[in-house]
Amino acid sequence: MRKAALFIALLAIGCGGSSTEKALKDLLPASGEITGWVEDTAKGEAGPEETSELTLAYDWVDGAMDKFKLHGWEALAREYYKNGDMELTLYIYRMSSPQNAEAVYEAIADYSGVEWTDTQFGGGESKGRFGVIYTYCYADAVKGKYFLESTTKPSSAEQAAKSFFQAALKKIP
Repeated sequence: MRKAALFIALLAIGCGGSSTEKALKDLLPASGEITGWVEDTAKGEAGPEETSELTLAYDWVDGAMDKFKLHGWEALAREYYKNGDMELTLYIYRMSSPQNAEAVYEAIADYSGVEWTDTQFGGGESKGRFGVIYTYCYADAVKGKYFLESTTKPSSAEQAAKSFFQAALKKIP
């Protein structure tokens, strides 16, 4: 009996049974979880998407994975949302450590020519920034070993984009 119990315990540990880490896609807000925002079913697959396959991640972010790969990328989750005429895409990257998440944050500061403003979203993040360029609002933040980014349009949706991003950050451990 003792051998069986020990075997089951070792099997659980070996299969990740002791891990309490949530699936990355479970950290994305569900459709309707943030007031006014629902999944945009015209884009992506139904429900949140997650991958740890680098080739697929490259496709999802139009090839912009090199800096993530360099800094210990592990997985990526994404979801598309809409709220009336507003559209938002949220990406959550799980990195191998908080230091690697911050390294990515620093490495992509020049992304798309956005003039960033340091922003505290109030979602428990260690670093955050917000910027507007052309028709889009951009938000980035680091919380633990997670790097989050969102793109919202139109650019006039600044307050809604910030509120959504804050709520999304609160779901991150």
